[in-house]
Amino acid sequence: MLRDVAFPVLRPSAICFEDADVVVVDKPPFVPTQASREGARDDLPARVAAFLSVRDGGEAYVGTHQRLDQATSGLIVYAKRREANAWLARAFEGREVDKTYVAAVLGARLPAEARWEDALLDAGGDETKVVPAGTRGAQRAVTEMRVLERSGDRALVSLRIETGRTHQIRAQLAHRRAPIAGDAWYGGAPWRRLALASVGLRIPRPDASPIGVAIDPPGSIVRFVAQRGEEALETLLADAAERRFGVAHDASTSCFRWVNEAGDGMPGVALDVYGEHVVLHAYDERDATPLAEALCARGAAGVYLKRRPKRASTLDDEATRELAPAEPIAGRATADAEIEVRESGLPLLVRLGDGLSTGLFLDQRANRARVRAESPGARVLNLFSYTCAFSIAAAAGGAIEVVSVDAAKKQLERGTRGFAHAGLDASVHETIADDAFAVLDRLARRGRTFDLVVCDPPTYSSTKRTRFTSGKMWSELAARLLRVLAPGGRILATSNDRRLSQRDLRAAFQAAARDVGRPLAQLKDLPPPVDYPVLPGSEPHLKAVLARG
Repeated sequence: MLRDVAFPVLRPSAICFEDADVVVVDKPPFVPTQASREGARDDLPARVAAFLSVRDGGEAYVGTHQRLDQATSGLIVYAKRREANAWLARAFEGREVDKTYVAAVLGARLPAEARWEDALLDAGGDETKVVPAGTRGAQRAVTEMRVLERSGDRALVSLRIETGRTHQIRAQLAHRRAPIAGDAWYGGAPWRRLALASVGLRIPRPDASPIGVAIDPPGSIVRFVAQRGEEALETLLADAAERRFGVAHDASTSCFRWVNEAGDGMPGVALDVYGEHVVLHAYDERDATPLAEALCARGAAGVYLKRRPKRASTLDDEATRELAPAEPIAGRATADAEIEVRESGLPLLVRLGDGLSTGLFLDQRANRARVRAESPGARVLNLFSYTCAFSIAAAAGGAIEVVSVDAAKKQLERGTRGFAHAGLDASVHETIADDAFAVLDRLARRGRTFDLVVCDPPTYSSTKRTRFTSGKMWSELAARLLRVLAPGGRILATSNDRRLSQRDLRAAFQAAARDVGRPLAQLKDLPPPVDYPVLPGSEPHLKAVLARG
């Protein structure tokens, strides 16, 4: 299965040392060392325990004594027996464990060697700052630094910490104007990951020789410093998979994004998982076949290609078929033209070989869950509804009325079939095949209002009556949404216009509220999807707000 091959619980090569008492693991980047949310089993201790349990045929014990930031990779030790906890705890609490890291920094004028003794203060919001000695509440932090390699304004540095303060290395390097690459919090250069790794551990043991483990610096970090070529495909796919381990192993969900362009170090490429198949989005002219074959080698049953033009709305059917072949470019096709995927247990229908779109926008998964949670007893209006996935989520959540509006009657018919497939009461669902602006005006004239309005317009949209362009027309659209919103109702508005900022979307609703004389009780920015990361400092492609009237 794709999940087991591409998203393994733990790669055997990650175990760097093991005996009866302890196991030392090379932690991949993006993996948390404590549970990310209640009930989640995506943290490293849980994954190590699961791996050892399957391998050894029994319930494994894993005792935690050390943590690394989620973004940091490298060596971390766990106890395998309860009896080992006492001496491991003494070693860490007594600061007897030698810990060595490497980091890639940019714009650094660091000396060849240095010993830094600083006072660090928790500045709140997960930030640590270097402050003058004697500052109340500050903690002593000592680090030995040595430059291993320089290339232009980049440097690879080795760091041995004598103390273990929160963000110690990150804060000390940033204080010396040499922040770690990928560390947006401390001003580091944009990169797909935090260029920091734990590469050495020396742990004393009672009545035995110390445990000493050392690994080479990650090849991706070395290449970044050397400014040498592209990263290995294997590394990029594996790191991206680690970032999605939680959703990939969520039994209630079978569709998500595996690679999100530059945010995962693969500009011009995005990969979406639909069950056992993958959709490969190409934003350039590269030969996609080698990547598709590599995905099949990692467990994908088949790979469908979608080449993304700048203006898809101008394409005719023949051009669309050339850009998005009906058959996979590697592996086998889906058993049926329309297949079921699940999203938080909700069954939805998609077509992987039907043009540039599949019938489901995966970046809206969290928002559909939000709509489902907000829908009990609600009257819901879904504008630019496409195949009605938001409407299906609303009905599944207990909406008493759902109205889906889209100019394309064919897509609404797909939505109606989706309702039936999900086993929902079609009597609560009304479809209107018409221009969304005209429908909003008609509903407002009739005094018809809704408790929840969902609006996800395309960047460009044109009908016989209206031409919508994202950006300058958002305020006008927002005003119309407010006119059909019931007192105390909510509007979920989203845009994937890459030129539109989150601030612009907020401003459109603030301006609309003033224009229609209806103050908003709340205007909340919604976070981007976790499986759609972007480079630090970049704007997420999906912007979303939740407005309460």
